[in-house]
Amino acid sequence: MQIFNFSTFNHQIRLVAGKPYIFDAIRKKYVRLTPEEWTRQHLIYYLTQELSYPKALIRIERQIQGHYRMDRPDVVAYDRQGNPLLVAECKAAHVALTEEVYIQLARYNRQLQAPVLVITNGKEYGCWKMSKGESSLEALDGIPAWYGEL
Repeated sequence: MQIFNFSTFNHQIRLVAGKPYIFDAIRKKYVRLTPEEWTRQHLIYYLTQELSYPKALIRIERQIQGHYRMDRPDVVAYDRQGNPLLVAECKAAHVALTEEVYIQLARYNRQLQAPVLVITNGKEYGCWKMSKGESSLEALDGIPAWYGEL
């Protein structure tokens, strides 16, 4: 795992019935601020502002048909043709990035077939590149920048 130093950003938080909500620039609405959502919002900021992933090509908790159930990966980034490029699973900072988290991400990617896989808890992350048509993974030192295709 790599240490993740997310950049701080000018997030917008408001209280609704005494509970904090954060503005999600992808969904264009305020969502309940949980520890996992805090990680997801930092990852979204990192992808869009530092790695140039277009906001219009990112989906949050997009429902996909899993093997025996419907799954909802935290973040999926697409190319301009609508093919998944990156799938990410976010956890709260106190959650360890165990093999179980990676298995959850791999389950999502069976349907998506994205070439880049990311898991993060906001403090550390793992990033892998999957070879097309193969099941082999290569650990990456960082999340690749968006150039339309990875």
